[in-house]
Amino acid sequence: MRTRAILIGMLAIAMAMFASATASATRTATISPSGAVRGTGNNLTLSNSIVSVFCDLNMDANIVASVALNLAPGGLTRLGTVTAGGATSCDGADGVNFLNLPWDLAAELPLPTGAGEIANLVILNAQIEVLVDLRNDVRCLYQGDLRATLVDTNSNGLGDTLTFDDARNQIPLAGGTSILCDLGGDGALEGNLAVTPELRVVLS
Repeated sequence: MRTRAILIGMLAIAMAMFASATASATRTATISPSGAVRGTGNNLTLSNSIVSVFCDLNMDANIVASVALNLAPGGLTRLGTVTAGGATSCDGADGVNFLNLPWDLAAELPLPTGAGEIANLVILNAQIEVLVDLRNDVRCLYQGDLRATLVDTNSNGLGDTLTFDDARNQIPLAGGTSILCDLGGDGALEGNLAVTPELRVVLS
């Protein structure tokens, strides 16, 4: 009977220690201001192996105010959604459309590196249609995750620029209306979007 009581006591202590460790490992990201955010940029490059398209793009998102971070290896923390966007003008194509919105916006480890920065943003399952030549109905569809970095370029503790690096943004070709799409293969996105309002990211 005494042995059983000792085992129960040891189990209770172990469970308490586990609960304490779990609580201490919990991290929360608070983003302000939350709600509607817009990114705008000039001359972003959408390219494949045979052509490059230069576009002025905008991207609208809705950001959460506070979220518990997923600390599991490879885990994603949902920060909001991309709700609208596309090209306002293009050189080298007739346009660019964002399809099947909204897209989930998330962050993955490592944790934010500064008050206004998030090193690994992921826009999940983005679908981008490039209208290469509307007269001949040449359309190429790219679908996959977009990776970006929220950067504090003004060193004021606020994230003001969303940077897309084509080395991390090989977007698989998902379809097209012409063999030109197949010849070009997968696409890539490179360039910067200015973020308004600027965002503060605080960990606790």
